[in-house]
Amino acid sequence: MNELVSVPNRWLEPIKVVLPRETFEFACLVRIRRQSDAVYAEPQREHCNGGTILDGVYNNILGAPGEAAVAMHLNVFWDGNPQRFKAPDVGKYQVRTNGKEWGDLILRRNDKDKPEDLFVLVIATYMPEFWLMGWLRGEEGMRPEYWRSGSPRRPGEAMAWYVPQTKLHPMCDLYEYHHQGVGHCP
Repeated sequence: MNELVSVPNRWLEPIKVVLPRETFEFACLVRIRRQSDAVYAEPQREHCNGGTILDGVYNNILGAPGEAAVAMHLNVFWDGNPQRFKAPDVGKYQVRTNGKEWGDLILRRNDKDKPEDLFVLVIATYMPEFWLMGWLRGEEGMRPEYWRSGSPRRPGEAMAWYVPQTKLHPMCDLYEYHHQGVGHCP
């Protein structure tokens, strides 16, 4: 009897980005600054998306280097401005970085007012290597079937849209979109 074996994300053709040491170190400084700002922000819990301060630290540790990887791939300037909490992360793109190889693209409640924004999923399991998995428009991910709690430890507290990687558009489509039809994918 043959079992169905899932080979995650093969069809998406993720793009590997390895940050140069200087870029990675700059992203590390950005994440320290963001965390410092979050500690002194009011209210603190808003920055942690309903979680604890440790959740906020985790998000910042992954987020800034993930943004740098997207910027490097798309050849877009990224200054890592820590004051850009609600604005796009890289150029016109929102970046969501997940530390789990099988992780979803997570859209938070405060993303609801950004249905036209483009969200990119980055997987960061072995820094400074990053995998750009795919993208979607916010409205594509804000579907009832993706709305759930991400943490069994805190039911209802971390409610968000968790979009599976298999529902994302391939990165080559975003590259072609960004460069007005001049893509590098086959």
